[in-house]
Amino acid sequence: MVETWGEMPKSQIDEQKIEERITEMIAEHEADADAHQGAGESLESHKAAEVIDHPEKSLVADKYDDFSITPDKLAANKVYLEIDWQTLDTMDIGECLGETFSNMLGQIAIELAASADNYANIHLEFSDINANFTDKNPVFETIFRAEQTTSQEINFGIGIATNPTASFHIVNGNLYARTYAGGANHDTQIQGVDITAYHRYTIKHISGEKTLFLLDGQLAHEETTYFPTGSTPSVMYFNFENNSASIKSIIFLRSIFYQDF
Repeated sequence: MVETWGEMPKSQIDEQKIEERITEMIAEHEADADAHQGAGESLESHKAAEVIDHPEKSLVADKYDDFSITPDKLAANKVYLEIDWQTLDTMDIGECLGETFSNMLGQIAIELAASADNYANIHLEFSDINANFTDKNPVFETIFRAEQTTSQEINFGIGIATNPTASFHIVNGNLYARTYAGGANHDTQIQGVDITAYHRYTIKHISGEKTLFLLDGQLAHEETTYFPTGSTPSVMYFNFENNSASIKSIIFLRSIFYQDF
């Protein structure tokens, strides 16, 4: 039976008004540390959420206990390679013509002499591990800029030549997201990028689904049709070609590769 206000018991001595009691009950609820934890309520749903979203840069250093972030949460559970260009001794310098490498701690500058068809390439390989697009989710990242925007081709990323490939490809001053799949290159232009300024170039391959191309942490292209499969021994590849009778130069800073074991 539905109770009506007139039939409900009333106190003859309590002078508190309804509005006052409502305010009081709200305050009691807000002070209750166990509120909203029941099934289907907000805190329970928050704790069970697959992704908990917070404003960008809202997790600051003093929220982490010392040594609470263990190596397995960083890179220890991945096949991981980071190069700072201090030495080229362990790198595979491919066939080159008219090139000058100027490497120092933290960067490498590659200069091609003033003649068309000069070129240079560097690629890095593990002794017994390939970059595996099929099921290991490889990731590549570098910081890069070019000195010129004409008569040149530049390619850097994962894979080489006709192997499965995901790379950034530059023709003159135009930037493209490139994949090699199904026996052909597939290029998608990324508009509005000044290649003469430093940018962070990232490739994230999600095996069996797509390849993501990011500029400075922002998604620039998502390739869901022509994403690569298979594997390639070249986990990092840097290629530079001069197509004119003038000097061309490019610079790479820190470069990394990692994938699942």
